[in-house]
This record gives sequence, C-alpha cells and structure tokens, in this order.
Amino acid sequence: RAHGGPADSAVVAMGRRRAPSADSPSDLSRLQPPPQNGPRGRYASIPHGSGAEDRSTRTVILNCANIGCVYAESVRQGRPASANNFDWEGVRKAINYYEDRGVSPQGVCKSRTALLSPVPSELRRYITVCPVVDGQPDADDLFTIRLAMNYNCQLVDNDNYRDWKYEVNKLGADDEVRRWLLAGPGTRLKVSFIFDCKGRYIPSVPPPVAAPSFPAAPQAGAGGGRGGGGCGRAFAAGRRSRSP
Repeated sequence: RAHGGPADSAVVAMGRRRAPSADSPSDLSRLQPPPQNGPRGRYASIPHGSGAEDRSTRTVILNCANIGCVYAESVRQGRPASANNFDWEGVRKAINYYEDRGVSPQGVCKSRTALLSPVPSELRRYITVCPVVDGQPDADDLFTIRLAMNYNCQLVDNDNYRDWKYEVNKLGADDEVRRWLLAGPGTRLKVSFIFDCKGRYIPSVPPPVAAPSFPAAPQAGAGGGRGGGGCGRAFAAGRRSRSP
C-alpha cells in the first residue's frame, strides 16, 4: 500500500522511538539529589567563627609560658628559682581543669621555654611549640591571640596585652588583632588566673557551659510523619507487646 492507515502510522512511530538509556535525562535516578555529607538543617551553614559551632564554645587556648611561670612563682615560697622559673605542673593543672569540664585545651608554648624545659611526653598532644621569629620574642602571645580568634574561644594569659592593643608599630599587631582585643570578642574571652594556696588552678572566668544537644531531625521517608513507616512500625510493635 502507498499510504498506511492511522493504526499503521502509530505502529511505525512507536518503532522509531528508542527506549531511554541509563544515561537518558528521563531516568528518574538522575532527578534524585546527590548525597550530602556533614550536618543538615539549620546548622549546616553556620559561618566560621560565629560562636555557634561546637568547637568555638568547647575549646580554650592556654599560654604555657605564662601559666608555667605563674605556677612556679606561686609554689616557690622563698625557695631559689629554677633556671627559667617555669614548671610544667602548672600547665598540667590547667589542662586537667578544662578537660574535667568537657573543654578541649590547646597550649601554645614559646620556643625558648620548650628548649629550656622540654614538653613532657604526656602533654605533647596538647602543646604547639611556636617557631622562632626573628625580632619577635613574644610570638607565643600573637599565636595565642590568633588561635583564640580562629576558634572564637577563651584564651588564658595573665598578660594584659597592652602592647598588642596600643602599639601601632608592634610586629604582628594589625587592626584586626587590635579590634578583637579592644572592642570585639576578646574583651570577654580573655581569662586571667591564679593558683591558690593549695596549688589549684582558678580562672577568673569559668569555661562556657556546653550547649544542649538535640536529636537529629528525621529524614524524609524515614517515618515520623503522619501515617509514616516509623509510626506504623511503632504501633505494630506496641500491639505485639500487648498480645498474650
């Protein structure tokens, strides 16, 4: 026949259509969103250094040289001072204080301090020794401040940081550091301390209380909604538990 009927045309058209391949856009699997790692919900896009992150509230930065020297002086009580008037026991007490309260301590140690009094093996995982910086003998102060800025957390040092706040030509003290110390979070995060007559570490400001934890929100398809699988399974389990 020269011309086919409507039925023949439909058959020919169907034959010309190809079944969708696995890579075809019509494949429904391509419409599924890719799996996402990391936190979900309203905590997924918390900006760095916002103060809302868990790490920013449960970390503390310790200036080891200052803490060790203050402890050595407080327990010396008239006895001759050591070669560098420093004692790692003071740092250990501060570390124990914060760990007992669920806070993660990070110690910053001056290079010369570590040279004269090597870091004890059991404390090495807590301590970062500063590099030698020419013309900057107090580089450990700068790294203590910078770490606290990065973690948005408390920093422990009896130094008042007046040179970092007010000296215009202070090496490493840029406007960002000065603002943070004078009018930013540093005004409330800077912590001074003492060792009492019994050698106990006492900070001027206690560590922040841990934020309450909440259960993760149920994901789509995991039940929890009206008529969802989770509710159905729980209801069925309840009926079975009540059956004789």
